[in-house]
Amino acid sequence: MNSIKHFKEKSEPKKRNIKKSFVAACDQAHLVDLQFRDLRRTANVRILACGASPVFAQKILGHASPTINYEHYTTITPEIAKTIALSLAEQTHLT
Repeated sequence: MNSIKHFKEKSEPKKRNIKKSFVAACDQAHLVDLQFRDLRRTANVRILACGASPVFAQKILGHASPTINYEHYTTITPEIAKTIALSLAEQTHLT
């Protein structure tokens, strides 16, 4: 038996269970129009707000390329802008 095919067959029900559980949790919490990818976007924003590199965020979120983060999941919040500004100010004073 092809091990990749076997793995895919076993993992498919898990995907449905996660989606079903997520939808049920949103229903219980009375959340409308929340999609699982919204959680991914929030995670990306918070990882970047901590000062982590985009490549680190890409690896944590499991994307093949940092470009996906830039194009789909990056939102520059005031927190991120402040972190960047502080980091640039610190680097300027060091040189």
